[in-house]
Amino acid sequence: MERMPYEIIHDHFNHACLSEASRHLCVLNTLSALSGLTHHIKQTTPLTRALTVYHGEWPKCDYKEWQLHPLQVYEAHPFVSQSPSKKENALQAFRHYRHFVAVEGSRSRHGDIRRLNQILSSLPQLEQITISHACSHARKPKKNAQLTRLCQQIWLFPGRRGSVDRLVGDFLTILPNYARIQDLKIEAN
Repeated sequence: MERMPYEIIHDHFNHACLSEASRHLCVLNTLSALSGLTHHIKQTTPLTRALTVYHGEWPKCDYKEWQLHPLQVYEAHPFVSQSPSKKENALQAFRHYRHFVAVEGSRSRHGDIRRLNQILSSLPQLEQITISHACSHARKPKKNAQLTRLCQQIWLFPGRRGSVDRLVGDFLTILPNYARIQDLKIEAN
């Protein structure tokens, strides 16, 4: 039996892995993540059958509140971050946090519905949607690379007080247009 060149084998495995991984997509319910998913599925033809959307609510704080917030990921407390490098890291994280909160605050229901519609219309084999909180309980984020990266940038976990009602309402608005989607799971309390 003649062996195939490494590149071809690699391409076959790469395609197989991407095909398998794309059967169930997970996305964080943030403007950046939803826009990224929209862009990704326009570039590929995923065989996605299931989509999970993780929802989180981030508190809106000024710098002092942010430093002392109980959902703080890193030690931004003024007594802990005494060194100049730690203070600069905390200020940088707070700038990321303020930018993130401003972008999320600019979202509109119309824009969210339009984005969700784009996503669903680009996934012709989608059968199941799951809506879940980003954190299973306080300070225990679900394993999601987008959430991990975001928390590393803004140093704050999402809270669980926020309801998924608006997100569910957005999906219920557009689901009648997608008869192939037979399963909507809501994993929230």
